[in-house]
Amino acid sequence: MAQGKATLSHFRTVTSSQRTARFAAAYGLLGALAIPLNYFAIRLFGGAAMHPDNLERGSLGPGMGWPFALGLLAAVAAFAHLLALRFDLETRRVAQAQALAAARFE
Repeated sequence: MAQGKATLSHFRTVTSSQRTARFAAAYGLLGALAIPLNYFAIRLFGGAAMHPDNLERGSLGPGMGWPFALGLLAAVAAFAHLLALRFDLETRRVAQAQALAAARFE
């Protein structure tokens, strides 16, 4: 939790685009390094302790179909809502830029 707060506070202080790009690249590399770490942790502690047994059958288990479907539906709805907000934001930015451009030439 403290690491997340420190990362967010550092990200808020980043001002230049080059510095932001450098921070994002370093953060991405650190995230990519976590992949082999997870692989070796699973191998170290035994795969059976880390994963449920029913994954080999391809089943979610009894009674998990509806919760999975509802979670998937909620994720799709959240994505659609955020996408609609993004389009609205970009439409407003374009309208504001056009209004500023029109005001300059008057």
